[in-house]
Amino acid sequence: MKPAFLPFLKKSAALTIVLFVLGLIAFKTFAGQWYLPVFPYLLLAFFLMSLTIQKYLYKIVGMSMLKFSSRFMGITMLKLIGLLIAAVVYVLLNKQDAIAFIVVFFLVYVAFSAIEVYDILMVAEKKQEH
Repeated sequence: MKPAFLPFLKKSAALTIVLFVLGLIAFKTFAGQWYLPVFPYLLLAFFLMSLTIQKYLYKIVGMSMLKFSSRFMGITMLKLIGLLIAAVVYVLLNKQDAIAFIVVFFLVYVAFSAIEVYDILMVAEKKQEH
């Protein structure tokens, strides 16, 4: 494992654990009626997807800015379309959980996207300094 990837792995694992704990607290206290049995699997899916995409982005970050930007946008678009399809399928199959799922899905998406983008920007900045 490349040394630059290890900090991202740690941040992603920490985020996953924090989101899991916060979710458990929320579902056990004030949001019990909206508990999603799929919640732990959703976190795991985002964690694994995030690691996979970030690993790919680390490989292409050394390319010219034009190539990196177009590939970054492409992978981001594919990720968004894939997640949208997965969310729609889940909602269609579990209409009773639709609102809770969309809210949780959106919050998890934003949290993971934030650390992914921040991390790749820091890595790209370091690459350009060298």
